[in-house]
Parts: sequence; structure tokens; C-alpha cells
Amino acid sequence: MESWLETPTPRTPLEFLQLEREVAAASERQADVILHQHLLRAHDDAFVRRAVGAARERCPNRLRHRGKRPTWVLMPGGTRCLVSTPYLRPVPPRQGPKRRKRGPTGVGVYPVLDALGFNDGVSPATRSELSLYTVQAGSYREAVGLLAEHGLRVEVKTLKRVALSTARADLSARDAALERARQEPIDRHGPLAGQRVRVGLDGGRVRTRKPHPGRKTKNGRHRYDTPWCEPRLLVIDVFDRKGKTDRLRLPLYDVLIDDVSTPLWLW
Repeated sequence: MESWLETPTPRTPLEFLQLEREVAAASERQADVILHQHLLRAHDDAFVRRAVGAARERCPNRLRHRGKRPTWVLMPGGTRCLVSTPYLRPVPPRQGPKRRKRGPTGVGVYPVLDALGFNDGVSPATRSELSLYTVQAGSYREAVGLLAEHGLRVEVKTLKRVALSTARADLSARDAALERARQEPIDRHGPLAGQRVRVGLDGGRVRTRKPHPGRKTKNGRHRYDTPWCEPRLLVIDVFDRKGKTDRLRLPLYDVLIDDVSTPLWLW
């Protein structure tokens, strides 16, 4: 990074803007190199054994160690790093038809990468950035363009895969938290004890696109339906002592696209 101190000093706003972008990109690439080294160091024998053991405990089927496989991961600075990591694959049953197609999440698992939060070929910070721009942009293509401006270059299908995977994980975590909350007694000394809380529900109608399974048409396209769905926005906010919205507390939001009775299940 010392070489940047020897570059010509900018004299115009445009020159300084260009220098800012170049220095920021260089620093992010240097940070990716450091993160890559830490990822390689994490593949020591003790940590690998713990990660493999945890993966086998979580999986209902028996997993077979298939050795190490080279895998590419995307770092937050936009660098794709190669790492040789252990790969486990479920043992196929002896009877039954042979499986010809992989599932939506693939076949095997990478226990060390999973233990460190590297899922779908991206680091935890990269996943956070991809998810943030996905929800802020109006479309996947717009999100890809915004990410490219910040040095993260991904394809639309990659962004969509990561976004959907993150959404499924978030929904699973939410449902698990709700299930635990229903089984435990109400905490009388919780963060909302003695507070006035308002729960708001709003919604509307929207069409969703659901492709038909099976063969494509002569034009190479899948037929699809556009059924009506009912998006529901759930808002929970806290009042202050004067009966007004407490500006120091951020509201809680949840959005669902399902049957009209689904938000009632959250309560």
C-alpha cells in the first residue's frame, strides 16, 4: 500500500474520485488476501476433525469422507480464492433407483467451510453484502450492477441462489425462534415489560410467477402460471410515555407472501 503514496496527487475532483476508487479497491483486495490466509490456516487437523464430526451428527444419513476438493469462494473484496477443503458425501442406499439429478443444495457438504459460514461459495461478509443489495434494489439485475460498482462482480443466477438460500435460512431461524418462544413461559422482565406495543398489519395483492415443470416449448421457454398471492406486512413498534412512537427504538418488520391466515400464526 505504500506505493499509493508515491502516485501523483490529484488536482481535480474527478482525479480525486478516481484515486479514491482505486485505493479502496486495492485495500479490499489486500484484505481478501489476509482473509484467504486465515481460511487456509483454519484447515488444521483439530478443527477439521471437529467440523467433520459436527457435520456427521447433523446429517441423518451416513457421510463418507471423499478427501479434499479444490473449491472457489468469493471474498467481500471481489476476489475469488481457491481452497482445498474436505468433502463429505452421503452414502447411497443399496436398493432403489439410481439418482440422476442433484438436489437444490447439491449432494455433499464441505464441513470446514460450513463451520466458518462459507455457504453457496461466498464468505459471511460477502453473503451479507449480496443480501443487502438484493433487498434494496428493484431487481436482481439492478443489484448486480450496484455490486459491480463496489467491486463485487457476480452473475444474476449466483446472486439469486445466494439470496434464496439466505431467505430460507432466515425463515428457518425465525420459525425455530417462534417455536421456542411458544414452549417457554413469558418473561415478565423482558425488553417489552411495561411497554405499550402496537402491532400493525397491512397487505394487498400481487401476482407471482411459477414455472411449469417438464419440457420447454419450441421457443425454448418454460410455461408458467401467475397466481394471485396476498403479501402481508407485519409491523411492531413501541410507544413512549406520551403515547407516541418511540423514535429511539427501531420497529420490527416481517413480510410474508402466503395465505391470509399466515400472519396470525406469527402471533
